[in-house]
Amino acid sequence: MNGGEGRRSREAVRNSIRSYGVKVMDSASLPLKKNTKQTESQESVSRFSEKSLHSQYDIREGSCKEIVLRIPYGSLFGTFLCILGLVLAIISFTRITSLEEMMYKDVLKRDPEPELVRQIYSIVTYTLTGALAILSLIIGFLSTGDTRAEVHNTWKAKLGGRITCGILLFASFVLLFSWLMGCFYTGWGFNMHRIDRDNCDAYTNDKSRCLPIPFETDKRRRELCDGQEIKKFCKDYTEKALNSFAIFGCGSLFVTISMSIFICCLAANYTMIRLESKLQELEELGPRRF
Repeated sequence: MNGGEGRRSREAVRNSIRSYGVKVMDSASLPLKKNTKQTESQESVSRFSEKSLHSQYDIREGSCKEIVLRIPYGSLFGTFLCILGLVLAIISFTRITSLEEMMYKDVLKRDPEPELVRQIYSIVTYTLTGALAILSLIIGFLSTGDTRAEVHNTWKAKLGGRITCGILLFASFVLLFSWLMGCFYTGWGFNMHRIDRDNCDAYTNDKSRCLPIPFETDKRRRELCDGQEIKKFCKDYTEKALNSFAIFGCGSLFVTISMSIFICCLAANYTMIRLESKLQELEELGPRRF
């Protein structure tokens, strides 16, 4: 009795609800709950499907592409050229210094002229050039590809990157001027020893006269008349010094070219760091068809 009255009361409630336009769903029409265990098993199996296996190769290919895009080829080439030029310049400069010391002691019979200023200038220039090459390469890696967005993601990082690029740009211009002075020094030394070699060639054809040394500051030693001294001056000093100056000139030229490359790369890195947000907006817009 109570059961029949309960069913009738529920039917009355449903009819009153339907009268207001509300849809009432029976328990039979409710959607069945999915089997979560079966779904999890299907997802676990899909990890070993053909598509997921091939996607691993796509990820590897993409990672290699990202690595390639993160390499600053300009700064890398400039650093290689700078190190090569530095090695040639240091070896040849050391050789020139030892040859000059030998000439003063064995041929001109006097103490070598003080070369402290030139040696300090050369050591400082070589050290700053090597440091600039390394720092420019580091800045190049930090300002290329996706690394730029990962490192310079705040305004402080962008400001620090721009200040660093500006300082290195100024140092590059100063060192470029210094190495241009080195190129002029090479030209002067090469021309001086070429004249000495021409005098030595003329002396071998006519040994009846003394050998002139036009660039000697001591007037008493502007001519060599002893055959042994002339041999040392021509064979042991002039020929070797001429070759050393030629090598030093090649090294200075390599470093000068690398300084020009660093100036271009640092200016580009400065601009990329400054306009990073605008570049990201352009990349998000994607290519447009006109």
